[in-house]
Amino acid sequence: MWAKRMARAASPSPVRAPGEPVFPAPSHLTRAFFRLRYRPWFWGGEFTSDWAWKHYPVWRRILAPWRDKPVRIVAIGSWEGRSPGFFLKYLWGSTIPCIGTFQGTPEEDYVYKLAGDRLSGVEGRFERNLAAFHPRVEKIKNRSTEALAQLAANGRRFDLAYIDAGHRYDQVMADSTAVWPLIDPGGIVVWDDYEWAPHFAPEQRPKDAIDDFLVAQAGRFQLLAKGDQVIVRRL
Repeated sequence: MWAKRMARAASPSPVRAPGEPVFPAPSHLTRAFFRLRYRPWFWGGEFTSDWAWKHYPVWRRILAPWRDKPVRIVAIGSWEGRSPGFFLKYLWGSTIPCIGTFQGTPEEDYVYKLAGDRLSGVEGRFERNLAAFHPRVEKIKNRSTEALAQLAANGRRFDLAYIDAGHRYDQVMADSTAVWPLIDPGGIVVWDDYEWAPHFAPEQRPKDAIDDFLVAQAGRFQLLAKGDQVIVRRL
């Protein structure tokens, strides 16, 4: 069965990440429950948005075996620090370099305008929201391509990568290609905004970049979750 799926994935017809995910999508009720469960973790923070809450049920199930481990995380795109904050809180012994320009991306410009210019002051909010986790947080203010190349040159390795920076096809593919060699076997990669593509031409959608990348990595990963996010474990 798996071989047949791989064969279909390699065909010239439209391809998608192969296999069925280990963890099914949680119900709306489950998502709502864990949104309330973890809301106190962010009390007192300076957040203008909350795009992470619907992922908590899956994150906690996947990351539960690592709760007391010295997990090495890299976040590519951190916005105001909510997702890194969850990882740092849930994984007690984790450390994380957070990569970002804190200048936003062109495809998200309409989001900032609709929300009253959320981009203004985002770097300061990021720093204040994660200040309690110092020195477990390392801020790398740079474009992801350059930052990941420097991490590779320094011999850095990671157990968990969170990809949520630029959302155009070429940006997602570049981040995926650059971070994959830095993940140790057994490590996890999370792509955010799998289905998110407002105003994008078909050839620019992040969904297709993720699918194409995973087809190229066939046999080298286990699909853990697929929905708003795609999460895999590197074999």
